[in-house]
This record gives sequence, structure tokens and C-alpha cells, in this order.
Amino acid sequence: MRSLMIGAALLATTTLAFADDMPAAPPPPDAAATSTTTTTTTTTTTTAGDPMAVLYGNTLIATAKGFVVHTYYNADHTFKGVVPAVNYELAGTWELSPAGAVCRTFTPEPPGVTNPDCDAGPFPSHAVGDVWKDSAGNDVSIVAGVQ
Repeated sequence: MRSLMIGAALLATTTLAFADDMPAAPPPPDAAATSTTTTTTTTTTTTAGDPMAVLYGNTLIATAKGFVVHTYYNADHTFKGVVPAVNYELAGTWELSPAGAVCRTFTPEPPGVTNPDCDAGPFPSHAVGDVWKDSAGNDVSIVAGVQ
């Protein structure tokens, strides 16, 4: 399970677990070549080989234990985040484990978090605008832009 540190004076550990969604299959490589009309398709769920692509330039918002956490992942494997209610900032680097789980290394390490902090399973395939509940019943969403 993924631990996020949030809280006022003392940060409380919050658990977020993502569903085991599978990324969409890419279109056949010759599909565009056989058509006389050029079509541009924008994929918001994943980019071939990068399940985190939907998050670049967008915001992952998680609400748990009464706190909202906004996290911004970048293609250069850095992330930033904020708990707006208490103006607590998060930062660090991220990587995908061999199993596809997101592992974050916080700089500095929030109280109660041990680096690296890894999700239990692969990052689920979602699109901008999706809202879902993780296995603990916490609200999670992806919104357009950095918010």
C-alpha cells in the first residue's frame, strides 16, 4: 500500500492502494499507413511503455483521513506535492519497480515514511477526469493541469 504523510502538527499516515487496471493496447503499427486520411489520436490513459504519462502536466488528487493531497509527477522522474490545508510540501523522485509499482523517494523524508515508499501494485490505467476509490475507500482523481 502507498503511504502518504499528511496532517497538521503531526503528520498521519494515510494508505492509498490503486486498482489493478491494465493499460490499453496500442494501435497496430501499420494502421495509419493503410489509410488515405490522416487521423490524430490523443491518448490520455497511457503512452506505450509509460503508464505514468497521463500524470505529466496533470494533478493526482487523493483524499484520505480528511486531508487532500495534490501530487504532480514529471517525465524526468521527479515529483512535487502539497497538502493545501496545512501548506505541507512534498518532493522527491519516483521510479517504476520491475512489477510496475510506483516507488517514491522523498526529499526530505516526511516523518513516518521510509524511503523508498512503493505502491502495492502497478499504477492503474486512468484518464484525465477519472475519479475512483482505492481499495481503502479513499477518493482519487486525475485533473487537468497543475492544481
